[in-house]
Parts: sequence; structure tokens; C-alpha cells
Amino acid sequence: HGAALAQLARPLGRDELINQAAAHLRSLGKLRSTSAVVVFWGQPGMGKSRLAQWLAQFFAADYPDAYLSAQVRAETSDWGRGLILKRWLHQLGEPTPAPAISWTYLAATWQACLTKRRAIVLLETDSPAEQWLPLLPQSSSCIVIVTSPYPPPDLPEVLGLATAPLAPDDAIALLAHAAHAPEPIGDDWGAIAAYCEHIPLALKLAGTRLTHSSLSSPADSVADYLNTWQNQPQHSAKSTAIAHSFLHLYNLLSPSSQALLRRLVILPAPLITPRLAALLLGDRSDPTAVLAELVANQCLTSVGPGIYAPSHNLIRALAKGHLAGEETISTRRQLRLDLGRWYADSLVQSGWAQHPSQRLDPLAPILGLPAAWAEYHWPNLAQVWQWLEQEEDWTTLLHLGLGLSSAPSGSLDPVWWRQCQAQLLALELLAAQPMLSAYLHNNLANAEAYQGNYNSAIALYQQGLEQIGSDALGQAHLLANLGVVYGYQQLNEQQVYMWQQALVALPSDSPMAQSLGNWMQQTHPAIANIVLNQETTDTSPSPNGGFLGRWVNKLFQ
Repeated sequence: HGAALAQLARPLGRDELINQAAAHLRSLGKLRSTSAVVVFWGQPGMGKSRLAQWLAQFFAADYPDAYLSAQVRAETSDWGRGLILKRWLHQLGEPTPAPAISWTYLAATWQACLTKRRAIVLLETDSPAEQWLPLLPQSSSCIVIVTSPYPPPDLPEVLGLATAPLAPDDAIALLAHAAHAPEPIGDDWGAIAAYCEHIPLALKLAGTRLTHSSLSSPADSVADYLNTWQNQPQHSAKSTAIAHSFLHLYNLLSPSSQALLRRLVILPAPLITPRLAALLLGDRSDPTAVLAELVANQCLTSVGPGIYAPSHNLIRALAKGHLAGEETISTRRQLRLDLGRWYADSLVQSGWAQHPSQRLDPLAPILGLPAAWAEYHWPNLAQVWQWLEQEEDWTTLLHLGLGLSSAPSGSLDPVWWRQCQAQLLALELLAAQPMLSAYLHNNLANAEAYQGNYNSAIALYQQGLEQIGSDALGQAHLLANLGVVYGYQQLNEQQVYMWQQALVALPSDSPMAQSLGNWMQQTHPAIANIVLNQETTDTSPSPNGGFLGRWVNKLFQ
């Protein structure tokens, strides 16, 4: 197969869906003139992906020539779909099409290639049918399995199967299976609590699920929880929703319900660790121990922008309690440093580390930091910065500065922040951290570009390129940004050149190359057509681009 098929156990509680899908894929047989298609559709967390992958695994022996999979997003254009077809053709051993080949010719080549091949195509999509229909093979020797949040089109060859919540008995069986239970759990809180000790943190019962007044029994609660979590416990949006509401809901419960939650509930890692859950749920919560646990495990920092607003009261109360507490001088010094490191880790991990894999939005701050975060914590940030200076903790200071460099314009005091920028750029440590240095220059350049200081922005982007090294994604990001600023100055040739080099820096079949191409088409279609269709062969550096010539030579070495 073109891609490896994971060996998955048959999904529990989904026999009816599996039987319907298998019957549809088999029944059309030779009577059809096109591929048979099954679409699992419904809300997130219902197990669509697992169903699709298991079904592909089930039919693998009947379709041995190829297993072709792709993710199709709402913003995918013909150019992006073309990248998918090129990758599939490569997996099938076909010659790589020319870069400038038209979508029409590429689609025809793809269809012809599959006429005598028995292949499985799996598409996972978050978009309506018009985005993925052009990718379907028109061959009766192939089958297609799709997952989507939308109902499928009404076509003879397409069977749509809605993924509904599991029945309570099936949910209990799934929980027992996850916990390696020797026998069915039954409708008993004590047994469920005992088995919860044997399953992963991310599958433990969530407090928010147990507070629904409509869920009258343990079986209903387990079913409601597992229907959300059974196949994607790592989903950050769901982790965030639970973290947001847990502490608030806990305080609304009766003492007996609180006692039950203390037995059952540990929030999904890395949000809340077992120790932190015990501290938060204890009769007398110790702020010092809570903050130490937050810092030690970097809790509440790794699920992306937007998690902070519901957690502000907790964090601010902890910070206030420590800063005004009765600790000894040495303890207070350590707590202050820990708080500074917590702020730095929060800023950096909240989006900077995740950003490259999620989107490429060149003029957006690389963190995507909410303005409310900096504004809310502003009273503490200047003090924390001063503490880090006094302690000469330059590594934490650099991370904190990197995070603050993405703060939206106006959320930091401009005079203070200018002083901080100068201090950051002068750090000797920066020379030993090329990746951090490049992204710091990128964020500072973004801010200059937003304010119309284009020459300053260009200089900072160039400095970032000099320091990014061989990181392809970093190169592409900075080059794309630089092209945008040239576009703002109506320097179209320089913009075309920068965008061409941004695409050169990435593998042509990578998801990020597809995202970058889509972004170019949406941002500046005329320039994007030149870049993507390679209508120009003049890639010489611009008169103002002596540095750029040196950079491109370095890029191709």
C-alpha cells in the first residue's frame, strides 16, 4: 500500500454502522460504473475517523493495489487538490507531473491511472462535499471512505451514515475495554470509580460530564463522556472546555457530589495532574503547593490560545497570594522566579510551538496571543521582568520577551516595551539560540509592519533569515512575511521573488506548502498566480536585495 494501515480493534458499539457500510461497498459490485462511497458524518468526537480507518483495514485484502489518504480542508483550492493528486500519483509509482500542469490535465491523469487498480481512498475533511468530490476516483475498481461534519450529497453511489452517540450499555462496555476490566462494570458508581484507576488520564471521567442534570445514572454519564472522548482524548478544544468549567462547577455541587468527584475526576493531562487535582479538590487548598505544581508540570499552558480567560481568577489569585504572602525571603525569591518562568512558558507554549503545524498566516503574530492575556497580566509583567533581570535569568527573560513580542499592538506600554526590545536584541544568549532569535526578529518585524515602519520591518526579517539556519519552515515563514511587506511598498518583483523562495524552502508535497499556496491565493491572487504557475523565470535579486542574493546562494548550498 502507498501508506501503512494501522492495526485497529473493531470499534465497540458500532456494529450496525459497520454492517451497513460493508454491505453498501460490496453490493454495488460490477453493476456500478464509478466508485462506491461511504461517508461517516456527524459532530466531532463520535469516532468517525476510527470507523473509517477500521473499515479501510477490513477491506485492505480486497483492494491490494493502493491505500491513499488525505485531509481536505475548507480552504483547499484546485492548487491544493493538485498537490494531493501529485502525492497519490507518486505513491502509485507514476512519473511526477510537471510543476505547472493544469488541474484539468492532472485530474484526467489521475482518473486514467486508477482504471485498472483496486484501491482504497480515505478522505478526512471538515468541508462540504464540493471540496472533496473532485478527488473521487471514477473507477468501479475502487472504494472511497469519507469522514465529514456535513451530510453527504444525494448520489446513487454515496451512502451517508450518521454517527450518533453510543448507547449507555455500549459506553459501559467501551469503558470496561479501555480499563482492561475482567467482567462488565455494571451500573454501579463504586465499580466505575475502581476501574477508572486503570485507564489513561485522558479517559478518566470528566467533572463537567457528571454535573448534567439530565444524566440520571452512572451509565448515562459514562456514555456522555465517552461519546466525546473515546477516539480523540488529545483534542485540545475538548480539554480546554473541561478545564474552563471544572473548578466553577465543582463549587456548585453538593458535598456528597464533591466527595464523589474527588474519587472519580482527574482532568486530562497535561492540563491537570493527579497531584494538582488533589490539591485543588482538598479541603484546604495550599496556594504555594498549587503554584509549584502548575510550574513543575507547565499545566494550563499547552493547549493553545484562548484557554486563559476562564483560568484568570485562579492564576491571579495564586500570584497575588504569593506576592503578598508571609514566606521567607528565599522562598519568596524562588516563587517569584517560578512565576516568571510560568509566564514565559505560558506565552511561548500557548501558540509559538504549535503555530507552524497549524497555519501559516505571515503577518499574524506567531503566537496568536489574545490581547486580553497581556492586558490582564500587565500589572505583573513589568515586575516579573525586573526580577528576572536582578537574578540574571537571561534564558527565562528571552522566552518571556519572545512571548511578549507577539502581543497585539497597544497591549503593552510602548516606552517600556521599546526598552525591553533593545535589551533582548543585545543579549549574548541570543547568538546561541538561532531559532529563538529568528522568531523574535519575526515577531518584532510584524509589529513594525503593522505600524507602517516597512524599512525597519524588512531589516528585522533579514536579520531573522540570517539566524534561522536550515529550518525550512522558518525560512518559508520569514520569506513569505518579507514578500508581504514588499507588496505593501508596491515592489511586486521583490514580492514575487520572496514568495517563490518561500515555496522553494518547503517540500512541494508538504501540507505547509499547500497551506502557503492557499494563503497566497487568498491574500494576493495576481501575485500568487505568477508564483504558483511560474509565469516568470526572472529570479534575480532586486537592486535592494544584496542580502537576499547571499541568502538564496546559501539556501541552495
